[in-house]
Amino acid sequence: MTETWVQAYQLWEERSPMRRGAQPSEIAHTASMLVSSSYLTGEIILSDGGLNLT
Repeated sequence: MTETWVQAYQLWEERSPMRRGAQPSEIAHTASMLVSSSYLTGEIILSDGGLNLT
């Protein structure tokens, strides 16, 4: 989906502590955790590899 997003790739490589965007399986893991929880309600989860921290 982001193959042509050159600027996004550069941002992740330069500023994200993980130095890359998420893999689909990593997002799926997070979604699975949210769906399987009977206790979480209305959460916002940032899956940005730490980019928001920089």
